[in-house]
Amino acid sequence: MKLIPDLIRKILIYIEEKGTVDGYNRVPQIEGYSDDEVFYNAKRMEEAGFIVLEHSKPGWNSKYKSAKIADITYQGHQFLDLSRNSKIWNKAKETFLEKGLSWTFELGTKVLSKLNLEQLGDLIN
Repeated sequence: MKLIPDLIRKILIYIEEKGTVDGYNRVPQIEGYSDDEVFYNAKRMEEAGFIVLEHSKPGWNSKYKSAKIADITYQGHQFLDLSRNSKIWNKAKETFLEKGLSWTFELGTKVLSKLNLEQLGDLIN
């Protein structure tokens, strides 16, 4: 599995608009992506501090925990706000492709911040 930047953004938008999904091991249904891709990216988003996953304890017939998306963190909201403008989001993705770089949460946030600051231009100088 791999991180999918567009999916990460769509998961955050979904949670912001519709809230969490009822039931453990259920994920938002996002067109064009499998449940496995959504759940994998959600787990990475939790590790990066973008969302909160609520973990259950293993049941009597299972040694495995299950999880569901519980909320967006402050950091997740910041990333979503930085990526909300589609023009800026696409420019950030293009930047990574042009430079031949892999997308990471940290670098993605920095590039999005820089592009947003450029949009503000003279307002902050």
